[in-house]
Amino acid sequence: MSAYEEARRAKIARNMQMMEAMGLKASATALKQRISAAKPTPTKRKKTVDDQVVAPRRSSRRLQGQEAVLPEDLRSPLPRELRAHLTEDLVQNEASFPNAADSAALGQLFGKDSAERKPVVEPPQEDAKYSLHELDVEKVTPSRIYAIACHPSVATDHILSAIADVDGNVALWSVPLSRDSSDDNTIVTWRPHKQAISSIHFEAETTLLTSAFDGSIQQYDLVTQARTDVFRTDVALTYVDVSEPNALLTCDEAGHVFSIDRRASNKPTMWTLHEKKINTVHRQPGSTHSFATASLDRTVCLWDARQPSTPLNMLPHHRSINCAYFSPNGEALVTVGQDDHVHLYSMPASSDEPTTRFVHNNQTGRWLTKFHAHWDPKCLATPRFVLGSNQQPRCIEIFGTSTTQPLQRLDDDLCRSVFSMNTFHPSIDVIVSGNSSGRAMVWRAK
Repeated sequence: MSAYEEARRAKIARNMQMMEAMGLKASATALKQRISAAKPTPTKRKKTVDDQVVAPRRSSRRLQGQEAVLPEDLRSPLPRELRAHLTEDLVQNEASFPNAADSAALGQLFGKDSAERKPVVEPPQEDAKYSLHELDVEKVTPSRIYAIACHPSVATDHILSAIADVDGNVALWSVPLSRDSSDDNTIVTWRPHKQAISSIHFEAETTLLTSAFDGSIQQYDLVTQARTDVFRTDVALTYVDVSEPNALLTCDEAGHVFSIDRRASNKPTMWTLHEKKINTVHRQPGSTHSFATASLDRTVCLWDARQPSTPLNMLPHHRSINCAYFSPNGEALVTVGQDDHVHLYSMPASSDEPTTRFVHNNQTGRWLTKFHAHWDPKCLATPRFVLGSNQQPRCIEIFGTSTTQPLQRLDDDLCRSVFSMNTFHPSIDVIVSGNSSGRAMVWRAK
């Protein structure tokens, strides 16, 4: 036994003797037994789950086949004053005629001698430089501009434009031909349609023709201020071609094209040409039977009205197409699509491949009008078209048919937003533009 163990045992013996002398040995032994005894594991009580009360599902009286119970204050008829107020709000959403002041202004713009006016076409300047004047930028419509047309005559020394918006409003905007003139701008507005006006045209010197999403085509006599329904359907009309005054072509969002013979009393001829919405229909200049359609189904189709069952040619695109328009001489076709490209085809199209194709950012988003290309009707030998742009600084662009770069990029400090709709004046070197806030501007050649 080691010395350490002997010392330990001796110490334990002394401690035991001391505890016996003090009478603590029995208490220590009992305490040790109590501590070392195993503690019993308590039994967990199971929780009793009460039966949950499921509330009945709510359902309308209509689904239960019961009549609705109205509060007592709603059972009696509305007071006359409130009915009149609601009726006034509904009337504001309906189509309207020019008020007295605007009618007087129309009378000044289109007097008795208006029908005798003859437009004087100035030779276009291919290298014309355009600029803006602060008085040529003005808000003309309450809502987003959707279509623009320029009156061909400048006999009264004024530039007259018809501008339509997405709420069915039309504004006749007259600005002096020369900015040296002391004459003020004139704006005449009214609401011929209850929904967006998809296209607008000066059909004659004193006649305005519009198509709209309310399914109607209307003719408005600017002298007598009489409105006539030319055509009406239940589907939204997206464009009307007026190149043949007595044989209109119009298209709708259901893929139909209507041929309207205004000299006959029989119903218009309807063709189902696409499975989806047709955005534009345009007759080829120099031909009374050939026309092109641009559709949401990603195709541009060329048709012969005498045999419309099968397209003459189908021009596929990668995305939907905003528009397809023939050049004034009928030798080219331009298309603008959501694939961020502009396509140019030589007519007659021998294949489905474009002769010219270039990148162009056409993503206008939800709140801007989609870009449409518009040809200059004065340029027959060297066709050119104008197109809106997303470029910074803000601008509009003029393109030719043989190059992928713009011939001109028109920008100005007064051009501060995207102007989606742009139209060449048919008689002089002027471009009229419109944006999503109802603001229009006139670009003049220097």
